[in-house]
Amino acid sequence: NNYLEQNFPNPFKKQTSFSFKLHQPELVTLKIYDFKGRCVATPIDNELLAFGKHVKKFDSLLPMGTYFYELIAGDKLMRRKMIVVE
Repeated sequence: NNYLEQNFPNPFKKQTSFSFKLHQPELVTLKIYDFKGRCVATPIDNELLAFGKHVKKFDSLLPMGTYFYELIAGDKLMRRKMIVVE
């Protein structure tokens, strides 16, 4: 099965990494939402990625706060929480 790991580090200031595993090649989208549900970044936008483990680094200019990130791989949606600190 596809799996989305917790971003690392978390909490973070300027940069974090998102790790996930795909059990087969999939179209993948990774979006970040603020606490009000507004999309504030799309680190991966509908890219065809191969089977296996992937790591996506993210350089953040987001203000301090709590955010949610969402990975859509094929027909599966996975969501986790992350925190940006100053």
